[in-house]
Amino acid sequence: MKRISRITVQKNNPHRFNIFLTDGKEETFGFGVDEDVLISHRLMKNQELDEGLIKKLLQEDSLQKTYAMAINYLSYRMRSEKEIKDYLMKKK
Repeated sequence: MKRISRITVQKNNPHRFNIFLTDGKEETFGFGVDEDVLISHRLMKNQELDEGLIKKLLQEDSLQKTYAMAINYLSYRMRSEKEIKDYLMKKK
């Protein structure tokens, strides 16, 4: 089990957070998450995370990033479903 040692705001995007983990010995960077994922899972300092939950958080964060890219792409003008799918496939 890993424990969250600290949570910091990312420099370039204030809506994303860095999660630092410790296994009892040393602190290492774990992963970054969007604020929606942070809030929905109520992540906080000293919370224990198992590997399954970490994978779930990373998956939800990936989905959130994809959603944000699609919304940004739509903000310029109306797009068809095909345009959005092609754009997201290009971005992987």
